[in-house]
Amino acid sequence: MFKFYSLSSSSTGNCLLVESDESKILFDVGISMKKINTELAKINMSLSDISAIFITHEHVDHCKSLETINKKYNIPIYTNLETWETLNKTSTKINNESK
Repeated sequence: MFKFYSLSSSSTGNCLLVESDESKILFDVGISMKKINTELAKINMSLSDISAIFITHEHVDHCKSLETINKKYNIPIYTNLETWETLNKTSTKINNESK
């Protein structure tokens, strides 16, 4: 069974959590890391519980806190090649081993 939580959905930032018995995956991190942790705390979770992050595309409302989260947590990041290349052009602090 899957559970879906919309942590934020607007033009100012998007973040969706998909949870199964085996994993917890964030789709997009377009809000601040603090806000993500605040929203996760409402459902008794934190970023340390997240198994992976999927980035749908490189617009800021979908990847705003990716660099900050990547620096603090060792969460694998998944995206398509074009988005990955664009993210690495604009943010050199993304850990390439997260790919």
